[in-house]
This record gives sequence, C-alpha cells and structure tokens, in this order.
Amino acid sequence: MSLAKAMIVCLTRAFCLKRIVALIRYNSPEDLAAAGYQGPPQFYKDMTNWTIIEDDSTISGYNVSQDNASFSLQDTQSVKSKGKEIELVYNPTPNWRIAWNISQQQAESSNIRPFTRECLTYRIDEWTSTQPGTPGTLTSDESDEPVNVRIKATLLNGLNTDLAREGANVSEMREWRSNFITNYVFDEDSRFKNFNVGGALRWESEKAIGYPITEKEFDGELLEVPDLDNPYFDDEITRVDLWIGYNTKIMDGKISWKLQLNIRNAFSDGDIVAVRAQPDGSTQSVIWQEGRTFSLRSIFEF
Repeated sequence: MSLAKAMIVCLTRAFCLKRIVALIRYNSPEDLAAAGYQGPPQFYKDMTNWTIIEDDSTISGYNVSQDNASFSLQDTQSVKSKGKEIELVYNPTPNWRIAWNISQQQAESSNIRPFTRECLTYRIDEWTSTQPGTPGTLTSDESDEPVNVRIKATLLNGLNTDLAREGANVSEMREWRSNFITNYVFDEDSRFKNFNVGGALRWESEKAIGYPITEKEFDGELLEVPDLDNPYFDDEITRVDLWIGYNTKIMDGKISWKLQLNIRNAFSDGDIVAVRAQPDGSTQSVIWQEGRTFSLRSIFEF
C-alpha cells in the first residue's frame, strides 16, 4: 500500500469510518449526491467490498456492508533525544574500587501525526464547509450535528491537543540518573581472605506523570489542552544494593569458583508508585515498585 493510501486509511480509521457509515445511515442518497459525497476512497471500497444496502432500521433506509474492516492503522510521531554522561573510576588502594556516573537524557516529541495533517490539507475545507449542499452540512451521526460541527469533537480537538505536545519533553523519561558503586576485595593475608564486599547507590530524578488542563486558542476558538509548562511530578527514586562474595580455586586449582550473594533494593519493602495523574492531580494509575530481593550467583571458570 502506498504512503498516501496508508495516510488516508489512517485518517479514515481515526476519524471518519464511523462517520462515513453514519452519513449513509442518516442522509438520503439524494442529499449525499447533492453534496457530492462519494464515501471513502475507491481502494478502500475495493479492499473491504464496501456495499450500500437497504436497511429499514436506519433513518435513511440504507446501511453499509463491509468485509475485513476490523484492521486499524495508527499515525506516527518522532522522538528526538539527546544527552550526556560522565563516568569516573578511582582506586584508593589496589583492593578498593570506586565508580561514579551521572547521565542526563532529554527526549522531545516532534512531527506528530504527519499523515493526518497532510490529509487534512486536502479535506478540511470540504469537512468544515457551511455552504448548503456541501459535505460539511450533512448530518454526521446520531448527535444530529452537521459534519462541520462534529469534526471538531471527533478529530480537530484531539489533533490540536496532540500537536500541543510538539517540542515538549517526553514525560515518561527521567531526565537525570546517577550511580555510585564500590567494591572491596580483602588481602590474601587477611582473616577474610578470598572475600569481597560492595554496594551501590542508585538515584533517578522525578518525572512528569500528568498535566493540568489549560485553555489555548486554535482557529479563533478556545480549546482545553494539557498545560505542558506545569506538569505533575512523581518522587525521586533512591535505591541501595549490597553484595558479598567469595572466590577460591577448586579441583586442584583447575577451576575458579565465585559465589556471590546480592541484595537488591536492600532497604525497601516495596512501594505502590503513581505512574499517571489525572488533570486534577489525583492518581490515575499505579505500579508496584519491587522491594528487597535476594539472589545467589555461582560462577565456575575453567
């Protein structure tokens, strides 16, 4: 399928397929013909065996029969990311190693719903027309509103809300992360010979989980859109890991054996964490953040 056809089908699925069928149900064939309305693109009719049939249960007396019309295509958007990272390693003694790193990453949404916008350049005048005898004045659906009014609630408002995110940071990403790691291996002449101990401190910055609603003007009308300048944030995350290991030779020195006990999230019993907020700031959805876990790892090297 060509890109142009994919674009039109995408828009058809996102906005107009139900409206297209509704137009057949709520407008007489004479009104449709007078408005120059011909239904979806011909390739879509061919692909789904689009057929207008008589149906006494509809206002117009007609309905649509289709095959294989359950597919769904979605429009796209791009995400542009950039970041930087610093890592330092220091050995205070031959047995003691310290590492620290910090990273920043930002991702911005861009080129949101390009196919929909391109298709709109060809159809928006037709759909929003207020001139009698044009598709914009046909009855859209059971709401009894004309197409030129209904399109705002079913397409334009949602599209403008999405486009308001253009250039905004992706909310699901934590901008800053840092890790501090240390490990100490005991000397051969120590009473803890062959043992090592260590730990890690992991930190992540807060992230946006939702936005309040504000009003912005689009095409002379006020539209409620997310207030991207004042997001709701969750809490920063700090976790601690600990480990202790033992390393020795077995089988007459032919095999090196390392055994290590790891305690991940050592000081956490698990938490319920909000991951999405309602426009009023209340919690919409949560996840269970893993608490303390133990793992024992055994490695044999030949």
